[in-house]
Amino acid sequence: MCNTLDTTKRGRVIAHVGDKLLETQEYDIPELEREAVLMRVQMANICGSDIHIWRNEHPLRGIVMGHEMMGTVEKLGAGVTTDYANQPIKEGDRICPVYWWTCHRCSNCMRGEFNSCQNAYIFKKDPAGTYPYFIGGYGTFYYIHHNQHFYKLPDSVSNQVAAGLNCGIAQMYFSVDKANVRDYETVVFQGSGGLGLFGTASAKEKGARVIVIDKVKERLQEALDWGADHVIDMNDLDTVEKRAKEIKRLTNGDGADVVFEVTGVANAFEEGLEYVRSGGRYIIIGNVSLDEDHTATIVPGKIVRNHITVEGHLRYQPWYLYKTIKFVEKTQHKYPFDKLADRVFKLSEVQEALELSEQGKVKRAVINCQEY
Repeated sequence: MCNTLDTTKRGRVIAHVGDKLLETQEYDIPELEREAVLMRVQMANICGSDIHIWRNEHPLRGIVMGHEMMGTVEKLGAGVTTDYANQPIKEGDRICPVYWWTCHRCSNCMRGEFNSCQNAYIFKKDPAGTYPYFIGGYGTFYYIHHNQHFYKLPDSVSNQVAAGLNCGIAQMYFSVDKANVRDYETVVFQGSGGLGLFGTASAKEKGARVIVIDKVKERLQEALDWGADHVIDMNDLDTVEKRAKEIKRLTNGDGADVVFEVTGVANAFEEGLEYVRSGGRYIIIGNVSLDEDHTATIVPGKIVRNHITVEGHLRYQPWYLYKTIKFVEKTQHKYPFDKLADRVFKLSEVQEALELSEQGKVKRAVINCQEY
């Protein structure tokens, strides 16, 4: 496939076509329906769920890859004059979209639970090649449907930082809020990847004391850079019992008020319950896989007898993306958002970016979708 492309008429997408197999596909730019927006994708990130999709470990398969992204308005459909915060919008403006759809008609939407919309992936789940073609983040364009929230970006937030706003950062800002983290509470994050770091910053802004657990020393140092009060190295405290004892020591024998699972490791669920105080909250975010080998064994009586509230958080209320943009705009000089990306790849190098991310050789890969 030649590298030159008239992007006024056609665009590229990176399609998932099998276990760890990707394919570049080209399509004509679609006509816009009323209230739709065509975004020229500038930057997109490799997210943990993208790796799961690539490895056939996710319910979504055979799709256009990618969902963490930002870009510029290429074309506005009829009726679009503002973003979803009522900010005036025009061609060329930098924007960030929520990566799923809200139908406003299903029973969950009718209850105001837009993050649980039963049709959230009605477009995202379509096989690659389905009109309007540009339905994933790894491509030269992205089609934003009507009722799909998007927000204008402030000039002070860079493209690389903005690319991660609509997934991990917004997810943790929402989840910390939904878990009702309060001033002076102790919060534990199981895992110090992107979700753990974003959660740490969000919890610190709530006034909480934060403990982060991981086995990678570099990640633990990053957690401290992001405001963690204490870190626990799983290599030093090499059993659940030792780690639980340390958390009890740090909390006057009580345990943590809130524990967030952000590892994607199934047996972290069983372990995390050992860290929660009686009457505390346990929030599961990282475990999204439905495969049979991603199972955990728990004793339900531990939850009942310790009055533990367990919640699973998937996605966020769409207006939280706007709140997240404001949060990052305000705190980006306090927390090292700009240090997360350690390598930028071309669109043609997504396969390599996924491989290096899987191997842990790249911490956070960014795709420049306008370079091929």
